[in-house]
Amino acid sequence: QIERDWEDQNFSFNEFKNKGLCILDAGATGELVEKLEDSQMALGSMATNRYSAPFNDAVVEWTAKLSTVGDVVEMWLVVQNMWIYMEAVFSGGDIVKQLPQEAKRFNQIDKAFIKMVHGAVETLNVVNVCYGNDTILTLLPHLTDQLELCQKSLTAFLDTKRAQFPRFYFLADDDLLAILGQAKDPHQVQKQLKKMFEGVKSLKILNPGESENKVHTSVQMFAPDGEVLPCNEPVRLEGRPEDWLNDIEASMFAST
Repeated sequence: QIERDWEDQNFSFNEFKNKGLCILDAGATGELVEKLEDSQMALGSMATNRYSAPFNDAVVEWTAKLSTVGDVVEMWLVVQNMWIYMEAVFSGGDIVKQLPQEAKRFNQIDKAFIKMVHGAVETLNVVNVCYGNDTILTLLPHLTDQLELCQKSLTAFLDTKRAQFPRFYFLADDDLLAILGQAKDPHQVQKQLKKMFEGVKSLKILNPGESENKVHTSVQMFAPDGEVLPCNEPVRLEGRPEDWLNDIEASMFAST
């Protein structure tokens, strides 16, 4: 029965952005893991049953197969989750320019991961994809190590930004990356201002065509209760966000 069940057990994939079918379906994979645990429990019971002696070789073989399947699926999900996160970080924007080596590293990871998944999509059968496949057993730990290096570099990069503008410590990594990834658009920072400044809800930003300096310029600050605080002097919102946010902070103190 176990043999018959796993002969027909296939992976299920979803599309991701423009990369085609490359993401394990969460629901189907959850059911797969449950089925795997049930089969392993059944095999464990058979292994300790004296009447299973004539089938001992088959029990040992399927125990090894499903153990390998479990290890591969576990590593695969870890790599997939890290890959999705890093793909969003290195899909474009200023982060790629500020972390060129890590962007290059992720590009190699991305190619290897997509190639691996496309091979699995062509095969589909869970046991055939996972068992006896030395490539996938070697590649997944390697991708995990490489993604962890990317994560370590990204964390160090964010720490340097927080050191330059300590109010970034109030932001989660995803929020900070959203700001740094759209550094040329000050309007993107508006969504995070309340987290960094308790008394500032938003800024009145003049676009380049509206300001004398021909750059984005902040001329007013708005409190959550509607109070308006004019900037002592217009603040040029150009360059790195951590720099002009420091200028906003200085303007706030100078205007009160």
